[in-house]
Amino acid sequence: MLELLWDKSLIVLEWPSRSPDLNPRERRAVIGDPHVLTFDGLSYTFNGKGEYTLVHSPDKDLFVLGRTEQVKLQNGTFANATQLSSVAMKERNSDVIEVRLGENPNHLQVLRNHKILSFTEQRWMDLDGVFLFSPCLQNVTVMFYSGVGVEVRRREGTMALTVLLPPDFTTQGLLGQMNFDPSDDLMSPLREVLRPDHARPEDIFIFGQEWLIRNHTPLFTYDSKYLLEAYYSTPTLDPDFVPAFFVSEDPEDLLVAELRKMCIGEGAQLCRYDTLTTRSLAMGNSTLRSYQSHKALIQDLEPVVSCGWQPTPRNGQKKGTCYLEGETLSFSCDEGYLLYGSPQRTCLKEGAWSGTQAFCVTENTLGFVLGTVGSVSALIIMGVIVTLHTRKQDSP
Repeated sequence: MLELLWDKSLIVLEWPSRSPDLNPRERRAVIGDPHVLTFDGLSYTFNGKGEYTLVHSPDKDLFVLGRTEQVKLQNGTFANATQLSSVAMKERNSDVIEVRLGENPNHLQVLRNHKILSFTEQRWMDLDGVFLFSPCLQNVTVMFYSGVGVEVRRREGTMALTVLLPPDFTTQGLLGQMNFDPSDDLMSPLREVLRPDHARPEDIFIFGQEWLIRNHTPLFTYDSKYLLEAYYSTPTLDPDFVPAFFVSEDPEDLLVAELRKMCIGEGAQLCRYDTLTTRSLAMGNSTLRSYQSHKALIQDLEPVVSCGWQPTPRNGQKKGTCYLEGETLSFSCDEGYLLYGSPQRTCLKEGAWSGTQAFCVTENTLGFVLGTVGSVSALIIMGVIVTLHTRKQDSP
């Protein structure tokens, strides 16, 4: 998976394969306010204002674009930080889908080919090349026929976006390339690479601006005076906007005392940055929750190995119900029965159980076999008994 956190927004891109993993997803990318984790694990900071290419897969003709705007403070002024306000996407000849912040601060607005859709009477729609599902007004899932999945969520006035990509996709854009090499993730459209180990925040900002869409794109909708003036009629690059590359914590600032109580644990630095740049504890808390949700999602999407279900032996017990790598099951038999097979079996990294399957047989049967024939014959007869016992165990 990853999640894109763009000034209180979160985007995650994931997927690839590994056998015998239950979940084939592995790669992830995160963009935050303005914190970025690419597909290949590179972390960098970028805070741009405008319309940008987040993900472009040329061979699959997939576009995921993001529109950002300055954060408006409670006093009516604007912060030197941006937030994700809209995401537009399209794959080959599919419908164009745009999900953006609606007028209602708690709702998302969905557009199909620049026309607003309503989910008041139905929760899902099967459209041209794309499937939409909206269980509530704060959550929208978009699925393209290729398997690309996009989930957009709204939380406390901010957007969170999760994108899932199949393993055969190649990508470019702000979220980097998917080639297991983080050193070339800061690649411009002209394929010029900024080496991350020598990049200053100002250098990364210039790199990010290279992915700015210079001319208005047909994927976004411009249906208001604000959008026409801010993104359609004026130059896309705002030369007057300079983001806050660094923020300092003034001990005399009352907000600092509050954020130090709130911004704790993983994601604390992001929480502090967003709180200080927006002067809003709610924004900082939203970023912290989004980051923690992202980490939980990444953990949930980690590839796992399963060895498959193991039955409880007839006339016996099985202790344990987890069948993943490293887990151990224990088997025992009821009174009057003896265990034939392994009393414990562990799920190995190869996806197979250690030992042999456990069965419970009567003491009389086992004593008869072992007491009347030689050892080799006993094993053969015991195998026959186990086979017959298995058939009974599997029969309804």
